[in-house]
Formats: sequence, structure tokens, C-alpha cells
Amino acid sequence: YVVVMELSLAFCKVALFVQGFVNMVLPEPPAELKSILPFIQRANELRDREPVMAYQCGYHAANLAYPLVNESKSPEGERYLLCLLDDLETLKGQIKDHPAMSS
Repeated sequence: YVVVMELSLAFCKVALFVQGFVNMVLPEPPAELKSILPFIQRANELRDREPVMAYQCGYHAANLAYPLVNESKSPEGERYLLCLLDDLETLKGQIKDHPAMSS
């Protein structure tokens, strides 16, 4: 399972780079995750100006997506969720010293 996750994350990074998402701005989610689209859009919009809020939007989207992916067992949904989680880890590293992250 670890190898599959690492391959999925590698696929995610390559796919996002090929699509022009070099800064890990996420594309639209697959059909089974359409309910998280507003939070993904907001996270993408706020990424440069308000990175802490972008992180919170992405975090909420991941929390909403997890049960949907678990229920649907969709490979596309699983890949998207892994990309989202990888993006959150990257963003968290960038904002770890922000005062809002210390509480």
C-alpha cells in the first residue's frame, strides 16, 4: 500500500506539472467529489494572498472528501485526495511560522 501511495503522489505531481499546475494549484475534483469544488476554488484563489485561509479551505475539502472517496472506492477520487493531502502538507510547511498556525 505504501508503494501505491508513493506512486500515486508521484503521478499527482507529474500530472499537475504537465497540466501547468507547477505551484500545486489543484484542478477541479472528479465527479464524485464535486461537492468540495467551492472549497478547492477558494483555496486556489487565496493561495498567494491568504495562505492560512487557503490551507483551512483545503483542509475542510479533504475532510469532506475522505468519506466520499472511502464510499465510492474510485481510483480517480483516491488520487485526487492524495494530491490534495500532498498539497496541504506542502502548504503547511510554507505557513508553519505564521502566527495563526501556532494556536
